[in-house]
Amino acid sequence: MSYRVHDERQRVLRVPPERVWDLLSRMGTDNDPVYPSLWGWVRFPEGLYEEAPMIHDTGAALVNCKVTVVTPNRELRFGMEHDPDDGHGFVLEPVREGTRIHHVLDGSFPSVMRVAWPLVGKVIHGETIEGIFDNLERGLTGEIASPRRRPRRARLLRGVGRKAARRRPPGTGRPPAAGRPPGTGRPPAAGRRAGDRE
Repeated sequence: MSYRVHDERQRVLRVPPERVWDLLSRMGTDNDPVYPSLWGWVRFPEGLYEEAPMIHDTGAALVNCKVTVVTPNRELRFGMEHDPDDGHGFVLEPVREGTRIHHVLDGSFPSVMRVAWPLVGKVIHGETIEGIFDNLERGLTGEIASPRRRPRRARLLRGVGRKAARRRPPGTGRPPAAGRPPGTGRPPAAGRRAGDRE
């Protein structure tokens, strides 16, 4: 039995999609300026291309995913290892003010998520995505137009996460070295490039 999770978030950034993509596609690199380290890390060990493996440390567990869509300036999507149709990703939409970045998580998870999602998962996921949006906005415009305060439950969970991280064996919990720079990973099939569609 599984539990369906759906979550959507969006923000408008006052820059064109090409600039948002340039920064977003650096997520998972060695000097990742996008993913909020407060909530773990992501890595693309072989680079960023469709079908590339993705390792995600949520702070509580390592999750193996794969990149399912790379459409420069438009979409970056990740699938779950158990079901690539489930997953999450970012869509960039040009709007008058600049770019609307839209994140959607949609997938089936083990039934334990029926309890874990509302108590813990939704808060951590929401804070992670809002942190990504904050890092993009700050990196692209130099400021966050509408600063927000981290919810009390998120602050509490982060404190618990820090204590758990201190109990990990030495050398664990650190991200592995990233692969090639974004867009330069080896293509999964001859003649195919990142962003090519069949």
